[in-house]
Amino acid sequence: MINNYFLLPSDIKVADKSNLENNKILLRYNNNLNFSLVYLCVLDSKKKVKFLEKIDLPDNNKKLKNLKLKYSNLDKRLKNLCYSKNVKPDLFKGNAPKLMGILNVTKDSFYDGGRYFDTKKAIKQAYNLIQEGADIIDIGGESTRPGASLVPQKEEVSRILPVIKELCKNNIKVSCDTRNSETMKIVLDEGVQMINDVSGLRYDENTLAVIKEYNCYYALMHSIESPPTMQINPKYENVIEDLYSFFLKKISLIEEKGLNRSKIIIDPGIGFGKNDIHNFQILKYFSIFLDLGLPILIGLSRKSFIGRFIKNEHVDRLPSSLALAVDVFLKGASFIRVHDVKGTKNAIDIFKKANC
Repeated sequence: MINNYFLLPSDIKVADKSNLENNKILLRYNNNLNFSLVYLCVLDSKKKVKFLEKIDLPDNNKKLKNLKLKYSNLDKRLKNLCYSKNVKPDLFKGNAPKLMGILNVTKDSFYDGGRYFDTKKAIKQAYNLIQEGADIIDIGGESTRPGASLVPQKEEVSRILPVIKELCKNNIKVSCDTRNSETMKIVLDEGVQMINDVSGLRYDENTLAVIKEYNCYYALMHSIESPPTMQINPKYENVIEDLYSFFLKKISLIEEKGLNRSKIIIDPGIGFGKNDIHNFQILKYFSIFLDLGLPILIGLSRKSFIGRFIKNEHVDRLPSSLALAVDVFLKGASFIRVHDVKGTKNAIDIFKKANC
């Protein structure tokens, strides 16, 4: 049996649920999208993605039955791609993708550092993001941009706690961008629903115990280094294979610790320990990660690789950010983390309207 292979959903389109075609299947964590084709892929000797088989779905023909005998867990992994009413937790009610409005209560975040460091300004911005259409507010008190310095845990809490208290008491869905387990406990006690951990479980050994205790949603981001050093010559044999293996190992660890799989979200970590080639490879093959059977969160908004691609670091990166948001939506993203909620929502909504 062959174990090392990938499934890449293709022919993904906006689903017209009023007239859903019989040969289309809804994506597992984005029921605005359907698909009817999956490519079975491997890495060749040069570590390039190679397409081996095309699988038409739904399909019970002899070819697929033979493939299931040849490739281990193929049936399970195909099911991981498909929508089921039994796998939709509360946070996923309604349409996907969910937009996470970024709120950095920091002095040094790469885009808006210092703009919302004042508590009153931060709270006002949070409500602005909700009014623009944010489903969740992702609050952070420590910048994790490349080269960022460590913020003491108590200072991190002092920055974000007043804002979190205000939002949670008004029943606003809040995610906390932190890698500190003590910070996690404090904000979860206030009603935060998701922990967004950019460390990839490398920073704090008590993280999983806290996540298990509170049974909250947990976003696991791929990360191989800390912010001060993560962009110093990052290397991978094949970035897709390395990320996929990383997630398999971490998911296995999380499940071994007895955590609720339905509360796990994965994030490929664009710009975190990746160069521009790595970032675009992840975007090209983004849908490969869907066969892990977990919702995917991605943050692309205004990141530096966009500026380098358009060959002008100082040009507004919003148009390119919106284009990428639509791209990852169409590839199955469940959560998109953005600075510009209104623009992103409008871009995705008009794309849906034009394609259903």
